[in-house]
Parts: sequence; structure tokens; C-alpha cells
Amino acid sequence: MKASRGTDSVIEPSRDDFSRSSRRAASSGDSIWASVISSAISSWSR
Repeated sequence: MKASRGTDSVIEPSRDDFSRSSRRAASSGDSIWASVISSAISSWSR
């Protein structure tokens, strides 16, 4: 989680973190958890 800790993360840190979390979950095999996170992000984005 050291990567890109600059202006980009300052603009939207939560969305960036969630994106990484969902990707990490998918890599771990927790597809369901990743789907839940993605759904939450989609609803929040609206």
C-alpha cells in the first residue's frame, strides 16, 4: 500500500482503497466479497 501516495490518493482515497481491496479479494478467491464491494462502490458513485 506504499504505491501512489500523492495527489491522486488525496483526491479520492476511499475509492482507490476500495478498488485495491476488491482486486485483492478477487485475487484471494473471495469473489463474493469483491462483488459486494463493487456493488457498494457503484451505489455510492450514483
